[in-house]
Amino acid sequence: MTGYRSGEPIRIRHLLLLVLFAGLVALSGSDFASAHTPEIDKAKAEARALSVLVDKLNQELAAATEEYNFANQQFENTKAAVEKTSAELAQAAQDMVAAQDRLNERLVSIYKWAAWVLWTPSWARGAFLTL
Repeated sequence: MTGYRSGEPIRIRHLLLLVLFAGLVALSGSDFASAHTPEIDKAKAEARALSVLVDKLNQELAAATEEYNFANQQFENTKAAVEKTSAELAQAAQDMVAAQDRLNERLVSIYKWAAWVLWTPSWARGAFLTL
């Protein structure tokens, strides 16, 4: 038991050193925390500012996306209208050619009839018309 008594002052010394060290850490920790508080507040303020900026950019992106989608839809509508108009134009050109052919045929028949009337003797025209 003599060894136990001789170890007692060492344990008390260790305990006192531990309490002293804990006290110093506690005192220096409060200074350390207060020293970094302005930097932390500044970082938090920057984070809030960046969050506001990100929200603003998200709103702008949403608006730009909506405008893009609207413009894209207008473009698609215009392409469809161009295709429809092109088809109608092609049909109109075909109809015009057919109408031109019918007009030419009608003009030729009128010309032949007028030539027949002008160049056929009246006695032959009368006999033909009375048939």
